[in-house]
Amino acid sequence: MYRIKRWEYQVLQNRPLVGYAPDLRQVDTGRTSLRFLSLNWRDLEPKEGEFTFRDWEQRLGFCKLRQQGQRLVFRLILDNPSRKEKPDLPDWLLERVPAKSYVGPFGSGLAPDYNHPFLALAYQRLVLALGQAWGQDGLLAYVQLGGLGHWGEWHQLAGLGPLPQGDFAQRFYVDPWLATFQNCRFCLRRAFSWLDWEQAYAFYHDELGDLAQTRVWLDELRWGGLSFDGAQMYGLGEVGLERVLGGEWSSNCLWSPPGRDLLAQMRSLALSFLGPALPQNPKTFQAVERCLGYQLWLSQVRFVSSLLGTGLILTWENRGVAAFPFAWPVFVNWETWQGDRGRQLLSLDLRRLAAGQRSRCFTWLTKPLLAYKFLSLSIEDPLSQKSFWIFSQKGKKWAGGLLL
Repeated sequence: MYRIKRWEYQVLQNRPLVGYAPDLRQVDTGRTSLRFLSLNWRDLEPKEGEFTFRDWEQRLGFCKLRQQGQRLVFRLILDNPSRKEKPDLPDWLLERVPAKSYVGPFGSGLAPDYNHPFLALAYQRLVLALGQAWGQDGLLAYVQLGGLGHWGEWHQLAGLGPLPQGDFAQRFYVDPWLATFQNCRFCLRRAFSWLDWEQAYAFYHDELGDLAQTRVWLDELRWGGLSFDGAQMYGLGEVGLERVLGGEWSSNCLWSPPGRDLLAQMRSLALSFLGPALPQNPKTFQAVERCLGYQLWLSQVRFVSSLLGTGLILTWENRGVAAFPFAWPVFVNWETWQGDRGRQLLSLDLRRLAAGQRSRCFTWLTKPLLAYKFLSLSIEDPLSQKSFWIFSQKGKKWAGGLLL
């Protein structure tokens, strides 16, 4: 017995793990699967060794986020230039670590001596504790690494001194994140030459929407060399461009119209997320949103059946601009006419299906096709342990997935 079933492509607006990531403290419109969260050191450890993770979980509604399958883009900040009264660092740390006050065109703040051993050890302890509390179940899907410099973006005013480099920076400001956080993507602002490049870092850019600044940043990723502050960058070639995952909109371009060059650049970046700063021009907001993430669909399935069982040949396509960012499990679910139910894991990694590509996979079921009352395809979210609809197509649902 041989049969083919085909589907039509249909854009899916709200998709897990991709899209706009507005600040978590803003009102949730229910339109996004991602939210952005930044916290400073004073927030998390106001007294030495006393962490406030549980208080923040309750205040920010982590339980609700997990139930709804929403994820976070997270950044730890040690120096957020502003005009607030209290610094971003806790008092107990400032009593032991020298810090320079500054006033710049973007605000004022305190820049600590990031090379100070007491700060480095305390930072390492904070991140390891944070990872044990929040970094085990995938709620923090994208972690923007480090937290050093202004806004945690690994740069600061020249008069404040150089940021850590080499083995010291890797050991205390990068490795603790890699050691303790699970099921997340680690995003760097800059590709420093001293980084351990055996790790599969991703990247984010904080000036999206600014065509010239983004070109400079992309050239730096591709070719390396000396950066604007004298730091040595590592050239990743075209691989560096493939690792760009997200970023936020430039404050200089909030109201810019959606020009042709801008949208072409956004599509070429293959981004998965954007936030917390977003375009404020309504037309740009809508146009840029279409330049984010995957659009996966099952274009057809072939059934080849005999008395020995049924073979399924599934054809996948991606009409989005980026690949699916995580290795979520894909299942074939079944129910027989006798009422028996089960499911079978597919040997399929959705991350390998790049934008514009088509891929086929095969699976074998142990009964003839006519023995099955229902067959469906589902993708399971490891966080909520629920099946999420990620299919950009028209189709009927069964068992949380696409009815085959």
